[in-house]
Amino acid sequence: MTIRKKYVDIIDKPCVLNKINLYRLLLTATIYYKDLMKMQSCFLSVLKGQKIDRIPIWFMRQAGRSLPEYRKYGENYKSLMDKFLCPEAICEITLQPLRRFDIDVAILFSDILIIPYALGQGVHFEYKKGPILSELCMEKLNFDCFESRIKPILDGIQLIISNLPVDKALLGFVGSPWTLATYMIGNSGKNFNDTIQFSLSYPDVFKKLMDILTEACIYFLKRQIESGVMAVQLFDSWAGSVPEFMMDICVLKPLIQMTTALKEKFPHIPIISFPKGVGYRLKNIAEISSVDALSFDSSVPLGIIKKFQDQKITQGNLDPNILWAGGLLLEKSVDQILSNLCNSSRHIFNLGHGVLPTTPINNIEQTIARIRS
Repeated sequence: MTIRKKYVDIIDKPCVLNKINLYRLLLTATIYYKDLMKMQSCFLSVLKGQKIDRIPIWFMRQAGRSLPEYRKYGENYKSLMDKFLCPEAICEITLQPLRRFDIDVAILFSDILIIPYALGQGVHFEYKKGPILSELCMEKLNFDCFESRIKPILDGIQLIISNLPVDKALLGFVGSPWTLATYMIGNSGKNFNDTIQFSLSYPDVFKKLMDILTEACIYFLKRQIESGVMAVQLFDSWAGSVPEFMMDICVLKPLIQMTTALKEKFPHIPIISFPKGVGYRLKNIAEISSVDALSFDSSVPLGIIKKFQDQKITQGNLDPNILWAGGLLLEKSVDQILSNLCNSSRHIFNLGHGVLPTTPINNIEQTIARIRS
């Protein structure tokens, strides 16, 4: 039973509203508040610039194919998209890593391609091939069914919140417009030249697409926050493929628009930016005041990340392949991150990208034990 459930059960019991019962309700609320303050997520505390005595840990793609319980549970569904659109599956899979590991964050089980799907583009996932999208047709992209198509995700968030331990945080996310565009134009992602050439051949159409995606990201993130997520991360996984002359338009401008819009309505919600592979352009992102934290990929030296801690909370950046390999190399790499970044209450331990599907469970446990010790 979570602390939330414990106190909700007390308050929900029927009673006659007299002075004694009113006092009882007020006392229960006071105790609940004190417990809540004692058990606030260290992840949220760090993002708010508060001192902590526990290093926050979570892993990108912590919920997924590396977990045997995920593979077992997935047998109940015909496709990956079925799981992404089932509130019960979203809740169960999101919470699985928290039951197994001593980590601090549940990241919403979903996919960045929910946005193209919600806008009307066909999306499906093929086994061992990944996502396949229908040919982009700008005339068919609209917001007519957007709310109804994201409703299962929002319902899933509410289920998670009702089952989430009070000392854990729920993280929502979207894929940033450029990364989404690479899938929508290239039909399967990673066709970066196709996307770049499309933007050069049809600049007006490309601008319209980026505007639509920026608006969609803002809307979806706002709805996630209204449903209960406590922080959000913007995944620009393919930002490193953007040519220098397009970086301002494709990466920086949408990021500023999205984070500014969110902060205007939800100033208390922390925002993490993950612009994978952008190199020296990280300094431009660090200057965006509406971004609270920067997540770093594994190519960024620890000394560089350390310098950014003067401006932002940092996150990352253990190489997923080192996590997969385990052993002394893993211990050494974890120790280097701890000694360089985790002694100032300004770092969240994570990977430089997602957990690889064949990563041994023991290696994840080894990493967490090393940090906790």
